Amino acid sequence: MKENHPGDDRELFECYLRVCNQALHQNSRRFPFQQILQGLGQHTTDGKAVEVLIIDDQPVEGFCITYNREDRAVVADQQFNSLPKRKWKVTKSYLLDVIRNPGEYINNPAKIDWEWLYSLNSQSSE
Repeated sequence: MKENHPGDDRELFECYLRVCNQALHQNSRRFPFQQILQGLGQHTTDGKAVEVLIIDDQPVEGFCITYNREDRAVVADQQFNSLPKRKWKVTKSYLLDVIRNPGEYINNPAKIDWEWLYSLNSQSSE
């Protein structure tokens, strides 16, 4: 599979997560991302899940993602450990743009839609 032409939604999302993880890693000490990540560390976000629905016309398949604070990495789970309380709907065109232009998003992580990350944080207080 070419990174710029993923074959299915799962591959597309895995490519997207690689860009997000690289952006997290490269910007973890920059403002405001350092503060955001430190704020997440004050809550129990490890192992919390957000269901991701990639929208074309209708969501075909959902995935589950979790954030591992120690590794500062986002991973796609094969199965839901428990039913996620939050869902994140994301368009396929957005995901394609991120993986086709990773440098743009890695160098300026404010362009990444971090809504799912905020959803993990709000789950911590529930």
